[in-house]
Amino acid sequence: MSFFKKNTHLPINQKNISKLPVDIEKPGYDRSKVTSGIVHFGLGNFYRSHLASYMNRLLAVPGHEAWGITGVEVIASPENVQKNEDYAKQDNLYTLTQFKEDGTHKSALIGSICDHLYAPENPAKVLEVLTRPETKIVSLTITEGGYNINAASGEFCLNHPDIVHDLKNPEMPKTVFGFVIEALNRRHAAGIAPFTIMSCDNVLHNGKTAFKAFTSFAKARNVELGKWVAENVAFPNSMVDRITPTLDQKRKEDINLLNKVHDLLPVLSEEFTQWVLEDNFSDGRPDFSKVGVQFIAGGQIAGDLEHSGGNEERNAVVSGIEGFEQAKLRILNETHLILGLAGMLENISFIDDAVQNKALSEFVDIVLKEDILPTVQTPPGIHLPEYADQVIARFRNAALQDTCVRITGDSVSKALVFWSETIKNALSGKTEEKRAAFMCALLLEYLRGVRCNGERYALNEPALSPEQIEIAQKGAPADGFSLPCFDAVRGYFTAEFEAKVGSLRTAIQNGGVASAMFAPY
Repeated sequence: MSFFKKNTHLPINQKNISKLPVDIEKPGYDRSKVTSGIVHFGLGNFYRSHLASYMNRLLAVPGHEAWGITGVEVIASPENVQKNEDYAKQDNLYTLTQFKEDGTHKSALIGSICDHLYAPENPAKVLEVLTRPETKIVSLTITEGGYNINAASGEFCLNHPDIVHDLKNPEMPKTVFGFVIEALNRRHAAGIAPFTIMSCDNVLHNGKTAFKAFTSFAKARNVELGKWVAENVAFPNSMVDRITPTLDQKRKEDINLLNKVHDLLPVLSEEFTQWVLEDNFSDGRPDFSKVGVQFIAGGQIAGDLEHSGGNEERNAVVSGIEGFEQAKLRILNETHLILGLAGMLENISFIDDAVQNKALSEFVDIVLKEDILPTVQTPPGIHLPEYADQVIARFRNAALQDTCVRITGDSVSKALVFWSETIKNALSGKTEEKRAAFMCALLLEYLRGVRCNGERYALNEPALSPEQIEIAQKGAPADGFSLPCFDAVRGYFTAEFEAKVGSLRTAIQNGGVASAMFAPY
């Protein structure tokens, strides 16, 4: 009977905090004194394991009570409705469980979220919170593809239906751009200082990307408003890092049993975490450095680094944040996606199993040594080969049970961000061409939605239209180069290169990933 399977442990809520197991770390501050100073759009698992965790520790530092978080979801979906209800039931509390590579863990109750708002239900409330003088930072995890910028033209897409709606209906917005710019418009009219817009997404120059998106939307509304936003709103660049798997219901139940709690919103992550942030804020900021955030100030690193080592590489050492961004996006995210795509095609469920596969591990090692490390700018204090070794060690963390399905979700947007530099370098003669061709073939075969054993799987590709999905799934081996994953590199393609990618696709279909990976080119 289902009755006997029911979790009978204490539910997570404010009144039960003192009754929870002693080995769960509790918030080291009085939550009743915390007020919201940060509004965050996109309260997914990564944000909850990363920035919300940093803030949970920072709120325990005296003088930071005004830096709680209000979470906002703008996408209308049954899942987000349920999430909003679950936050309310739990007084916006949840557990974060961190696993080391050896399988040991530690858990903490995160209390930094003050409120959670479902924007489609009450857009006026979201605008009211954004307009408050107390709101000083708007942070974002809206995904790599969420900035609505055409990679080929570099321009913000004003013809998107929701953008068209928000430009016509500024007081009833549907998008993050509509909400944020309407709030800034109201603050400007009321003489309230503008908040900072802080991107926490895996996008190179994420602050500059956010600047382009939000100022473009603002200018489309009103040229003067756009000018004011461009001149007065800060958009700091950042690099964020923590592997945070998606949890299915079974995994949630396992974590709850481990922690001896009944949590509707548990989060699991690795122990490692890093956040490098440009010190560029419109209206003040908390002292993030108190909890290990590494600041870039005036193009220089301002704080201790978690990584040490020499810089005797072929690469130039860069003093700004770009080197940290490149190291993370190309060394971690680029290889993560290779492993995830190959794993999906070879019916490998977890990333730790994919990296244990001899052929996949060998290919990733070659890509790192030949294509990535020689072309990545070296951040201060980081020895790139050691950093790469650490990344691969993190991938081997079997306790995370991080799925290839998660890593490959929205692969079109991810490849556009993570792979374009490697493909450009190869087709410009800086590195060997074959590996880039194989990566293109791997992506296109993944988008066909058929494993090497003939089994079909569902795609999660929000950047593709139904027509583009059809091209991806039904096209001949050489088709697919019109898809948006290649928008930034299409100008480098030649007929010969496309033909070779097609041949590699056929090789994957006929003999599997490993045989095609090292086939003659």
